[in-house]
Amino acid sequence: IGDPFVFSQELANGSFEQDANNDGRPDDWETAGRSSVHQDLARISEPGRGYVARLRCTQFEGGFPDSHAMVAQVNRVGVKHGQWYRLRLWARAEELESGSVSIALVNRKTWQDTGLRETFSPESQWKQYEFHFQAARDLQPEESRFQIYFQGTGTLYLDDITLEPVAAFRPQRLPQLPTEGLKN
Repeated sequence: IGDPFVFSQELANGSFEQDANNDGRPDDWETAGRSSVHQDLARISEPGRGYVARLRCTQFEGGFPDSHAMVAQVNRVGVKHGQWYRLRLWARAEELESGSVSIALVNRKTWQDTGLRETFSPESQWKQYEFHFQAARDLQPEESRFQIYFQGTGTLYLDDITLEPVAAFRPQRLPQLPTEGLKN
């Protein structure tokens, strides 16, 4: 008997190349946040990268659970309890007031965390970021919200976001520093 629970960890339009209705926004992506937070999501051409997503926040009001500028995919990403996943993305930022960006995959019906909750600090130059997580619980795609967000004003650029299961992963708690050519 097959597993009746269908898992699809695939993100739609993670390259941000698609804009079928030519509205200037990447297909399959939306914004979320407090109405007093002025944010704009656009699909723009970036030299050397093709099309990318630009999330710009020009006015911010803090102090509320929905005080954030957010780009998200809703009803798309499912994960299976115990499975390891790898998330990769390219990012850069300009004048990011908070200095950091958060990523999460949540059950939007219960707002439960599913194991992916990371923070990174993008710089002004493009850089690839990679995260590994083990799903803490099952998540059906139709109950999901994959979200990338920050608190404060600034601009975040994203490209080539992929999420895929990995066969095995052994977390390293301390970074392995190269010792070749070094003396104590």
